[in-house]
Amino acid sequence: MDVQIFGVKKDADTRKALRFFKERRIKIHFVDFKTRGPSKGELRRFADKHGVDVLIDRDAKRFQALGLQAAYYGADRWIEIAMDEPLILRLPLVRRGQDVTVGYDDTEWKRWLAERRSGHPRPRPQRAATTKTPPTPRGRRGAFASAGKLGR
Repeated sequence: MDVQIFGVKKDADTRKALRFFKERRIKIHFVDFKTRGPSKGELRRFADKHGVDVLIDRDAKRFQALGLQAAYYGADRWIEIAMDEPLILRLPLVRRGQDVTVGYDDTEWKRWLAERRSGHPRPRPQRAATTKTPPTPRGRRGAFASAGKLGR
């Protein structure tokens, strides 16, 4: 199972999400919005699943600083604004295949892990037959232990 986490390293919930998956040894692909902004397609995927009202964090400092409290835009306009100002989003955004979550949602992530465990395990690849002879055990004295006994 691989997850993709979108967020900012300084955000506490993003750090908790990273720690949640690292503790469970899940492969993580982290996208830091400080270095690379979100794409329109990614934001639309989250907005289609949860709605723009859930995606936009109206209590975020950046939302307040931009003066967007009285703004009433359509979903497409909010996505365009979020592309330019990703700090107005409720972070972290976590994606596993087609499943997505907005914000810290450990109950949903635990359900993902339970689905993974209850699913059919992947078959292990068969080892090819080898023509090598198995190694012989050597005594305590190492490789030359048997040579010393022959000379006596």
